[in-house]
Amino acid sequence: MEVVDLSKDKQLEALLKEELPAFQSDVDLMTAAINHLDFLKSVDQGREAYYFDEAFVSRALYRYEALWMPFLAAVSNEGETDLEFAPPPDVHWVWHVHMLAPVVYAFECRQVVGRVLGHRPVTQAKLVDLRSKTEKVWQVHFQGMEPFDIGTKVTQEEEAAMTAFASKIKYDIADAAKRQAVFYYQVSLDHFRDPLFLADGLRRYKMYLLLKRRNPDRFLVPCYDMDLIWHTHQVHSVEYQRDTTAILGFVLKHDDSVNDRSEGSKLNVSDDLTRRLWMETFGVPFPRPGSMFRGNPPYGKLMLLTEKYQRGLLAPKEIDVELNSVRMPSLPSVVQADKAILTVQLETGSNGLLKKKYVDLYSSECNLSDDLSLESPDGGLVNFSVSRSNCPKLNLKLASKSGKKKKWFGNGRRASIALSETPIDLFALSSFAGAGASGEATKTAKAAAKVAAAAATRASSDDALSISHRLTVNSKEACQDVIWSELRLNVTNERLGTPTESKFHIAPGSFYDCIIPEDIESLWGPIPLLRLPQGVSNKCRAVTHG
Repeated sequence: MEVVDLSKDKQLEALLKEELPAFQSDVDLMTAAINHLDFLKSVDQGREAYYFDEAFVSRALYRYEALWMPFLAAVSNEGETDLEFAPPPDVHWVWHVHMLAPVVYAFECRQVVGRVLGHRPVTQAKLVDLRSKTEKVWQVHFQGMEPFDIGTKVTQEEEAAMTAFASKIKYDIADAAKRQAVFYYQVSLDHFRDPLFLADGLRRYKMYLLLKRRNPDRFLVPCYDMDLIWHTHQVHSVEYQRDTTAILGFVLKHDDSVNDRSEGSKLNVSDDLTRRLWMETFGVPFPRPGSMFRGNPPYGKLMLLTEKYQRGLLAPKEIDVELNSVRMPSLPSVVQADKAILTVQLETGSNGLLKKKYVDLYSSECNLSDDLSLESPDGGLVNFSVSRSNCPKLNLKLASKSGKKKKWFGNGRRASIALSETPIDLFALSSFAGAGASGEATKTAKAAAKVAAAAATRASSDDALSISHRLTVNSKEACQDVIWSELRLNVTNERLGTPTESKFHIAPGSFYDCIIPEDIESLWGPIPLLRLPQGVSNKCRAVTHG
């Protein structure tokens, strides 16, 4: 999409100066647009209430029409002095939405209070100051009977007043409030605050007004850079009425209910018309990078990452582990060996990116002819802490005590009798320990642990976990293939550790040919594909990676 520098287009400047009457007001729409965005951002932070909570919006509508509009008309007698007051946030939001239907707004203001109420966007700091001053006047005006800021519960008196109230406002502000969630999403990226971008948006808004002046009966649609300036102009409620009347001969209507973008819809047809008329009139493309439709907001599709989660990406989880007991009810008979060493071993670096390391945590001598039962009721056989970044796992190893030691690079090591078939994933056990003892939790723990032929259950007497664990016998002299063992351990005190330097790796994949459907949203997520021109193939090359 081509970027055209309109600031150097002398022919365009001459055209606007010659055909477009000057604004009657002296409003600074670029600065006001920043204030406007700050206000929308504050609303969007409470989107569940402001956009979608019907009870909240209904209550705000009552307070707007029954309290705020008569209050402002009583303490101020014209649009200029209206600017000395600011409503509470709930009322301010529905007032804002009402102003975005400027023709209806002017009519219904006159219906309710006899004149158009004035408003201008101000900085958040100024807004806080105005609300503080307004609250004092409010309390005097209503003699303390009506709260300025609402609580969470509706009083019986307020509910009765809302039920009995006969509204003169017919415009569906509640429905329009939901549509504003889509608008803020379109203009919420940082470049909408860039001075050069805003200057171009203001210039394109004037071009839009000129196009409307030449085509007053046509339904023309803006891009979002000029739409932000247009909305900002509208919430200068008195000035907008005066300016658009001077430029067009009538108050320019704003209809944000036309949102169907399907082929042949009013919006789709009007977009094609606006593009054609724009090119014919100004000789430059209508679309502008960073100003086009982004798709609907990803509410419910993309989730905000909590601060705790983000910290957890760099600060790996840690846990404390206490091994209480190890039991092997049936040890193998091995020729030329009557004793063995049982070792509990910690394995780290199992994620494929780090070199594996093994540390012996506990060793004990045992008779191969006996059932093995090791336990320490007073503090466990061994206690240790581990970090998730090391992918810690437990191994059991049974090695012969008698007999010859095997040599490995000059170091003697005992002949192995049996080893863990699959190591025990300690952090999977941590998830199970916190999940409760339900059947579903047990299934989840088993799946997460990825421990073949092992099961984790919660002991009934305490919080310890009982792990059934299988060892593979690898001694040719043994008379059996596997040894079953039972471990009891506690996994506690899960916490965030010390942040570490993290490296993210993308494993190479492969390219392949594919066709991307344009009408299956699940394939492209919250960012839609541009509609392809007729006859253009949507075959592409895709790549996989891990």
